[in-house]
This record gives sequence, structure tokens and C-alpha cells, in this order.
Amino acid sequence: MKDGKKPGPGTRIREMDEDLLVGLLTKPGRRLMAMVVDKRVSKEFGELAPREVRVVFDDSVKKIVPLEGADAVRARAKGNVLEMTLPAGGGQLVELRCQGKEMSRE
Repeated sequence: MKDGKKPGPGTRIREMDEDLLVGLLTKPGRRLMAMVVDKRVSKEFGELAPREVRVVFDDSVKKIVPLEGADAVRARAKGNVLEMTLPAGGGQLVELRCQGKEMSRE
């Protein structure tokens, strides 16, 4: 990841596929959310096919709940691993349920 924090120790994201942007959305008293976006773009419509992507969050994330739009990208989550199909330039909002707390205090 060239722009922003790299996945790894000390971050909520342990690993993720290339050309993804993952933004963590926090608000006191609200559940922690993550927006996963495929950064690939093209000037030609339909030139880039949807692709399978994978994000592994840190061990504090015990459950991932894909929110509205999950059917369009076929999101699947097991524990702290999220796999889904994203179109180029498309994204998916997910709720992260973390160990020991349901709400974000970050």
C-alpha cells in the first residue's frame, strides 16, 4: 500500500490484496465500520472485470457483517477474514465486531 498506513502489526488490518483501499469509520458510541474499495479504474466501461478480493483484519475482530449491498458483491465473512467480489471502482461497507466491545471508542 503506497498511500497511507501499511497493513501489519499495530493496525486493524493484518493483510489485504493489492489495489484495495480500506477506510475505518469510527464514531464514539457507534459500531466500528470498514469501507473496502477496489482502487482499479479504467476510462473504458467494462474493461476491468470484477475480481475476488480478501482482507484479513487483526485478531481483535471476531465477526464481520457485510451491510447493504452485500448481495451485489457476494461478500463472505468468517471470523476476521472478509472475501468478496468487487467491481473496479466499487466498494462495500462492513461492520466489524471486536473482542470485548461492540462499540468503537477510538
